[in-house]
Amino acid sequence: MSLYARDFSFEKWRELGKKLAAEGFIVTTLNREAKAGNNPFDKLMELQKRAVEGWYQMGLTGEPDTSIEQLRTHFSHITLPDRVSIMKHKEQYVGYTSAERTNLLGTAVHPDYRGLELATYLKACDLKQLIDADVEYFESSSANPAMLRVNEKLGYKLNGLTEIRLAKHL
Repeated sequence: MSLYARDFSFEKWRELGKKLAAEGFIVTTLNREAKAGNNPFDKLMELQKRAVEGWYQMGLTGEPDTSIEQLRTHFSHITLPDRVSIMKHKEQYVGYTSAERTNLLGTAVHPDYRGLELATYLKACDLKQLIDADVEYFESSSANPAMLRVNEKLGYKLNGLTEIRLAKHL
């Protein structure tokens, strides 16, 4: 899916942000969390471990590898920590995303917090941050029906390509 900055409006998401803030959710960045000494990589690894529970990696018969080594690898390629957005509820990480393609991170929401539009608002904040930094074009690849709906709500359009990494075990 692809999105041009001119096709996105953060204004549409301000009320959702106010509602989530009233419920104790805040958006921050990996960079801010690291500078504050909040041990962000351990928290991100724990979130990732929970987010993939019950999913299979395509082409494999078992659940995704959630060993410490694999989780570290998942987050080791982040080159722009100021462009990784994190949703927190109190001190718990409940979601992350990065529209910055060099980070190759994707989006994840803790299973206990799904259905609250956290991914939508978090991605909207992330897009706004990048647009404010003069990024004009975004791509997202997912076959997850929930993420496809999130992307469509944000203005992404199907471009005929997709990538399947995880499949839900039924």
